Amino acid sequence: MRDLPMITEGLHDLVQSYVGEYNISITNPDLYQKASRLQVIATNFEVANVTWFHQEHVLAFLKRIVEEEPFGVFRKRWGDAPIRTYTLALFADKAEVVWGGKPDGYEHGEMSCDIN
Repeated sequence: MRDLPMITEGLHDLVQSYVGEYNISITNPDLYQKASRLQVIATNFEVANVTWFHQEHVLAFLKRIVEEEPFGVFRKRWGDAPIRTYTLALFADKAEVVWGGKPDGYEHGEMSCDIN
């Protein structure tokens, strides 16, 4: 699924800055490239290991996105799908991410995924 550029304005810059600031080695470069092209994991239905998201380095990244400037979740309406995609791209091994493709008939404003 592709997200609208206005929904993720500034997110990629923040992620790149964070990666540089903390010298993070991107664990899943393929997924990172998709995220940077606004191809995001649809989160309408997902199965997640909540313990994985509670790892200190994952929480620190999410805290940076939500609780510090530029407060993009609140000011720019950054959503869960692009944030989740970047989080997984940075910290999850490729084998840990199962991406089932686009959901049937998903629609979100001007964005949609065709059935079939």
